[in-house]
Amino acid sequence: MNTFQKRVYQPGYMLKDLGYVGARIFSVFGVYFSGRIPWPMIEKIMLSVTAVNDCTHCSRFHSTLARVSGVEQEEISKIMSMDIDRDVDAYETTALTYAQHYAETERNPTPEALGNLFAYYGEEKASDISLIIRMILIGNLSGNTYDAFFSRLKGAKAEKGNILLEFILVVIATPFIILVTLFSFWKEHQMDHRQESDTSVMNKVLQNISKWIPLGKVPEITSRELSSNLEDGESDIQILDVRTRLEWKNGHIAGALNVPITQLNSEIDKLTFDKDKPVVTICLSAHRSIPAVRALKEAGYKNVKQLGGGMRGWNKSYRNTLVKV
Repeated sequence: MNTFQKRVYQPGYMLKDLGYVGARIFSVFGVYFSGRIPWPMIEKIMLSVTAVNDCTHCSRFHSTLARVSGVEQEEISKIMSMDIDRDVDAYETTALTYAQHYAETERNPTPEALGNLFAYYGEEKASDISLIIRMILIGNLSGNTYDAFFSRLKGAKAEKGNILLEFILVVIATPFIILVTLFSFWKEHQMDHRQESDTSVMNKVLQNISKWIPLGKVPEITSRELSSNLEDGESDIQILDVRTRLEWKNGHIAGALNVPITQLNSEIDKLTFDKDKPVVTICLSAHRSIPAVRALKEAGYKNVKQLGGGMRGWNKSYRNTLVKV
């Protein structure tokens, strides 16, 4: 049975996290208004956690805010690929590494990692960093729980999912997610087309946003068909894997290029693919690969399909062919 594999909330954990942040609401304001932690660094910390939890909504929103705060797209891409040891400001490395570690251990950092954080930044700043991590954790798991509801409708429910909590989040969060998505697309387009008026930019965003909705139908290729094409040794199929960097490292089809869906919009013009040759987009469950197909077609690629069933479908028969990094 297919399952939704991202981390999601259980009611008890959600109440615990909301209680933790709620009890420190004045400290939350202090984080943003005191200037102890610069805004660009706040966004980088949030992206470090988001890279692990793979929340599509937080990835898009905080990547946009990071750009607005002055972070270069190249650095955002590296953080989202969990490549934070290279070309990252030395002062920020400890915080970003700890944020990633905290998320990977699911709230159970080692005493050594926690001690290093407080030793390096001091109690006040380290407490601010810890609060930033807990805030984005709420966003990540809420966003994933929201998506788990729609995945459940497609027959792939979260292993520890709670349908009532998922439904409540869909009812409460849908207007907010729509606004966040519109803002992100508008701001990104505005930054990439600075000469255009805000009205012109928003009109283009509204016209194009439908291609990024991970619903509907796009052309597909089956796992058997793709495997057969790749086995003949003469296939000119180009494979674009739009999962997270961690997912890709843990197992991907040989030759697949990894560009996470949250970065495709900014990276699409840099692809070295031949637009006249076929492209297959891949994700875990044929969800994220839908907007990837639309984006590539919009960019001029003539023959684009998604892998039907995603990597879940591929792994049923061809798991032994995966490449790990």
